[in-house]
Amino acid sequence: MEIGIDILDIDRMYNIIDKKTLMNRIFTETEIRQIAGKNKQAKAQTLAGYYSLKEAFLKAIGIGIGRGIALNEISVTYEELGRPYIVLSDDAQRRFNDMGYTKISSSISDTKSVCVATCIVY
Repeated sequence: MEIGIDILDIDRMYNIIDKKTLMNRIFTETEIRQIAGKNKQAKAQTLAGYYSLKEAFLKAIGIGIGRGIALNEISVTYEELGRPYIVLSDDAQRRFNDMGYTKISSSISDTKSVCVATCIVY
């Protein structure tokens, strides 16, 4: 079992919301659809949670950003009652399993200015 944690200033997300190329490098189509129709504050807050959880996941598996699994191969979505969970692309899932992991547990919390995410893999 390993754990990763990340904290992020939500204001950082305002800089990328309108940059389509950067958005597509970081976020999946599903994540981008999930923020459609939200106001800019809600978009930034949601994207910060996604980004933080992706980084926490990469820390938990010990590879960090840019070392084999791209950010847009990790998708964050929510269960019906609001619990976040990670869905990996097929290639990312194979790498995750090859590392000996089978399960991911995650959490995201935020205020208006900061968000934090934790991820446990086992």
